[in-house]
Amino acid sequence: MPNTNPALLIENGYPELAIPRLEEQLSADPQNWEYHVNIGVAYRLTSQFQLALLHQTLATQLKPDQAPAWHNLGVTLTELGDFDRAYVAHRTACSLSPYNQQMLLALAYALMRYGKFEEAWPLWEAARYHKYFWEIPGIPLWNGKESLEGKKLLVTKEGGYGDAILFLRWIAELQDRGAETFLQTTDEQAGLFVGHPWINHVVTEEEPINPKNYDFSISMLSLPALLNCKADAIPAAERYIVARPEKVSQMREIVSRGTRPLVGICWGAEEGLVPKRSRTISDREIEPLKEADVQWISLWPGHKLPWMEYVQLVDWSDTAALITHLDAVVSVDTAVAHIAGAMGQKTQIITPLGSDWKFFRNLTTSPWYPSVELIRNDSPTSWAGAVQKALIGIQRLHRVPDGINPEHGDSSSAAVG
Repeated sequence: MPNTNPALLIENGYPELAIPRLEEQLSADPQNWEYHVNIGVAYRLTSQFQLALLHQTLATQLKPDQAPAWHNLGVTLTELGDFDRAYVAHRTACSLSPYNQQMLLALAYALMRYGKFEEAWPLWEAARYHKYFWEIPGIPLWNGKESLEGKKLLVTKEGGYGDAILFLRWIAELQDRGAETFLQTTDEQAGLFVGHPWINHVVTEEEPINPKNYDFSISMLSLPALLNCKADAIPAAERYIVARPEKVSQMREIVSRGTRPLVGICWGAEEGLVPKRSRTISDREIEPLKEADVQWISLWPGHKLPWMEYVQLVDWSDTAALITHLDAVVSVDTAVAHIAGAMGQKTQIITPLGSDWKFFRNLTTSPWYPSVELIRNDSPTSWAGAVQKALIGIQRLHRVPDGINPEHGDSSSAAVG
């Protein structure tokens, strides 16, 4: 039986068990702002968004000088897609607690969603430092100003699979500045990056790091900040990921193509094999897509539905090879969407109502990937609207006769950059 302390119940993943205890506490002390914050968090985590909003608003009214009340209000407003009010709440939280890294990161996200990159990057760096990235003993952190001419630069892993694909684009500038680039990555993505023209060497996470071999290191997610990326000058490098030719040939023997368009689908995002609540569509809700006159193939490893084909994918180089043979991809916001976009594949990305900062606000196209169409969900609790929009788009799709989509080409000859 989990600990009955409500805050611990929420922290340990039992928000539904915390709610009755918090209701009891609030009945005894309805003016306690912390109880309102906590029950608001529990309601948000159980998708009871209007109740969450009510209690977190009350918390800010009862105690307007408490940063946690404003921060949690901002989180709920973000999930509801109310980005304007969320921005105000997060800015208020940071004005009250300017050194809290969690709150700094939330404000950075809010700023970036508005394209205010110049203001966001310093907060982004301060929020992540010594929480998500650290110096490697014996290797100085590159500060963005030192010359990289003839220097060996280790770009260290941070974030998930999708982050590695999105942020890869900035490594090109490191090479332009004269660096010999070393990219640290997972075993699952190593095959995708080996031989990439922007990467001189791939270093897997398990490999020991000898500080003597490097002049500088830098976290991958720090690159846009140190390179002063602006929202109106995003390096949208089209087709900067290509599949390995031998993998493309192998996949050609495996993939079964009929007369209908072949469309890859990923309807779930996972973290530690646990589906992300805000980025996973249930099997029942994705069901309407089976009505499209296409041949579906699952791009979600380990998952398939009866109306889909399935190919066993061992690593991300297999995923890239399979995507090369498709006519289009439909995906939630996950690494599959990023790799398809980076390959120049025609892709629909279904975003939650409270979409990630990378998708800004109100856009239907992506400045990161020219071939991507954004399908924005219109509800925090149902995917029905977004799935219907995706269905309409897919029904307009036509099959590519030769089986290799000319928009991104066969990986044996596709250009990078």
